[in-house]
Amino acid sequence: MCVSLADYDNDGLLDVYFTNNAHVMICSGQSNKLFKNNGDDTFSDVTEEAGVGDFGNGMGTAWCDYDNDGDQDLYVLNFVNSNIDPPENNLSVLYNNNGDGTFALSVNAVNTIGGHGVAWGDYNNDGYMDVYIANVKDILPSGKNVLFMNNGDGTFADVTDSAGVGDENDSTGVAWVDYDNDGDLDLHVVNGGIAALSESRLYRNNGDGTFTDVAQEAGIQYRGFGEGASWGDYDNDGDMDVYLVNYNEPNILYRNNGNTNHWIEIQTKGTVSNASGIGTRVKVVAGGLNQIREVSGGDGFCSQDSLVVHFGLGINEMIDTLEVLWPSGKVQVFENVEVDQILTITEE
Repeated sequence: MCVSLADYDNDGLLDVYFTNNAHVMICSGQSNKLFKNNGDDTFSDVTEEAGVGDFGNGMGTAWCDYDNDGDQDLYVLNFVNSNIDPPENNLSVLYNNNGDGTFALSVNAVNTIGGHGVAWGDYNNDGYMDVYIANVKDILPSGKNVLFMNNGDGTFADVTDSAGVGDENDSTGVAWVDYDNDGDLDLHVVNGGIAALSESRLYRNNGDGTFTDVAQEAGIQYRGFGEGASWGDYDNDGDMDVYLVNYNEPNILYRNNGNTNHWIEIQTKGTVSNASGIGTRVKVVAGGLNQIREVSGGDGFCSQDSLVVHFGLGINEMIDTLEVLWPSGKVQVFENVEVDQILTITEE
């Protein structure tokens, strides 16, 4: 169903994780798969030894260093199926990277009843990555999307209701993006899927732990069979645009008209780390803003956002500190960086 890439063993090579919908006839009984990059144009199936061969109805998947220990952890979202036996295979799973090529199920973290898409982002700018889950109400009538706030101690808190992002439509793709360049992450939710027509959401971050749906005023309140979306600054003007993928209707490219807020975009090029810098964490401090992003190799639902990480900076006209933490462990720090530019940083 979905695929995401990360260098899970920090050897400088991108590895690949696939989710298999194990309860569909054509792949019945096949677990998800992790393929290790051997560095010679071949891959090895290390699923069993790594301990990530989940047999659920695998859908969305996304990597992230949620515990800030320097290696990539893995979230796998399973789709609800009443015929699944045992029933716990309906549960989504968060794998904690042990740092030795193996993973352990995180017992104190997120545990949802299933859905489509998953995306990581530090929406409250506290230095820890939070996670948003798209569930599917048509399959599970009581289901709604869920926002888990990272507590910073290996556990998460369900803040869906207080944040105001518990959409109960048929959600598929999800993405974190600072669409208005004000310095905090907003949330895009694609609704519709193949089951029902429902309006997509663009939740603007209010900066106080709550969100407001502004999809209509922003002009992307699409109503149709939405499946996924990819965000990126396609015209290099400093604000994020979005390409919406539909199931049986034409896809749509929405251009962001922008505002006067400042911004910076960082393209990472690894030398010791993987060439695209996937898994690299970038931290930007500007005035009162303290933000992090990770270069992601796939999240949402069947989607890939731009590998160029984007930061909105609000009214700040200078970046005090820009820090790049590479998967190799190397750290580069830059001071007094100019805003409103696309900056390429090569690992040194």
